[in-house]
Amino acid sequence: NLLKSTDGMDNLVRCLMVTKNFEKISDEKKEQIITKGIEIFSKFSFVEARTDLITHEAGISKGLLFYYFGNKKNFYLYLFKHTVDLLTQDLEYEGTYDNFYEIIFYMMDMKYNLITKYPNETKFLNMVSKETHKEVSKDIRNILSIYHKKSKEKSSKIILSAVKKLKLRQDIDTQKIIESLSLYIDAIVMKYLHLYQDKPMELFDNFHEFKKDVKEYLDLMIYGIVIE
Repeated sequence: NLLKSTDGMDNLVRCLMVTKNFEKISDEKKEQIITKGIEIFSKFSFVEARTDLITHEAGISKGLLFYYFGNKKNFYLYLFKHTVDLLTQDLEYEGTYDNFYEIIFYMMDMKYNLITKYPNETKFLNMVSKETHKEVSKDIRNILSIYHKKSKEKSSKIILSAVKKLKLRQDIDTQKIIESLSLYIDAIVMKYLHLYQDKPMELFDNFHEFKKDVKEYLDLMIYGIVIE
């Protein structure tokens, strides 16, 4: 079990450290346990995913699960951290486009490709976002805060590359433009996540429509709505 601490992040670090026994096993066995664990938690909440089901699907005994992770909570958080790392990888811009929208949509396509490459991880992340059980909720918030910070930093760099392709007014604060665009894009994404909250993967079946909507909204922001 986790050691008691007044700092939630300390608890999280301790939780992730208990997996040292798991890291010693073969990559093939690790991948099997991780894949099956994510598959289960993409369908069931933390409480609903019984230990018996986890160990049966992963092909290990309860004793081994506890040896590798200490308890179900640690396993759950390990999978969550693993998923966050997968879905924030490779979000870097290589500087090959000369158009604002090409760069913005390049960023969205990268995220889309990651999500379609890892459908179960995406469903798991969606399940985690709805998790309210007190045993894991604080640690979830800690990991999500790291995820959002990491994702925001990478997205901001790409948006800066896109903004540099625009002919900005001389009196404009570039940092405020980046922050405004980030907020604007996030709001559009949230709109679609809300629309597809019960069927998140369908959003990606309508990705072309989503990108068209993003362009229309961004056009309003960039070119304005008032005739002077």
